[in-house]
Amino acid sequence: PTSDPNDLIGTIGAIFSNSTGVQGVVTFSQERGAPGQVDFISINVKISKGLTKGKSYPWHIHQNPASANGQCGSVGNHFDPLMINQSSLYKCQKNNPNAFQATCELGDLAGKLGNLNVTADDGSFSGTFSDPSIPIDGTNTIVNRSLVIHVPNTKNVLACATI
Repeated sequence: PTSDPNDLIGTIGAIFSNSTGVQGVVTFSQERGAPGQVDFISINVKISKGLTKGKSYPWHIHQNPASANGQCGSVGNHFDPLMINQSSLYKCQKNNPNAFQATCELGDLAGKLGNLNVTADDGSFSGTFSDPSIPIDGTNTIVNRSLVIHVPNTKNVLACATI
C-alpha cells in the first residue's frame, strides 16, 4: 500500500444491524499497488456488540446481497467467481497472499485471513486485515454482495450485511 491519498481507488462498507444483535461496520478500502504490484484491499472490522468472548467466528463474502429486511436466507454460497472450490479437496492457503487467487475462493475471508477471534468481555471485535484478491471495482467486484458472519463451528449464518 501507499500513503498517497491519490492512490485510494475507493471505500465501501457493510453495516451490521439486525435481529441477531450483531452490530458493527466493516469497510473495504482499495488502494493502487506500487508499480508492478497488485492493488491492495484493507479491511477494517469494528463489531460493537453481538459476539461472544472466547468464540471464533468464520466470515465470508457471499454471492448475493442480504434481503431488504436484513434477512440472510438469500445470500447464496461463498463468492467464488473463479471457481476455485470445485472439489472436496478445497484448501485455501491461509496467510499466503501470493497464493490467494490460485487456492482460495474470493469470498473466503476466514480461509485467507482467519476467523474473527473475540477476546473482549463485551463481545466486541476490532481488527484490520489485508487482502490483495478482492476488488471493489471491476469484473469480480464485491459490491452488492453480502458479508456473512457464521455461528462458530457451523455453516449457519449468525449475521449478514450487504456490501
